[in-house]
Order: sequence, then structure tokens, then C-alpha cells
Amino acid sequence: MDYFGHNPPHVHAEYGGHEVTVTIRYPPVVKGRFPAAKKKVLIQWVEEYEEELMARWGKASRGHPIGPIEP
Repeated sequence: MDYFGHNPPHVHAEYGGHEVTVTIRYPPVVKGRFPAAKKKVLIQWVEEYEEELMARWGKASRGHPIGPIEP
């Protein structure tokens, strides 16, 4: 997540030289390229942690530290 990020609420992910942006709210929208299997896992993770991600988005948008989220 970026501090003072722009809407819609989203996360950035990197894997093996690929980068994507995934919206937090359902249904997630993916922008960028990612290996299919990793994209599926990432979307499941975003859906599972939606509430926590939205809470952290709120903190980040106010410039507060957010800390890591368990993988």
C-alpha cells in the first residue's frame, strides 16, 4: 500500500519481476501481469483479509504506519 494512496483502495504485489495492483473491495480488479496460479492465490488472500486491508488503507491514507499483514 502507498501512503496517501489514490482511490479505489488497493494493494500492490510483486512476484518474479511481475507487478500488479489489486483492488481490495469485492470483486477484486487486477491491473498488471502475474502468473495465473500466483494471481489466484493473491486474490484469495485479498478477499480473506478484506476487512484488515480496508482498516490499514484508512490508516495509510492518514499517514499512519500500517505494518505487515501475515501472508
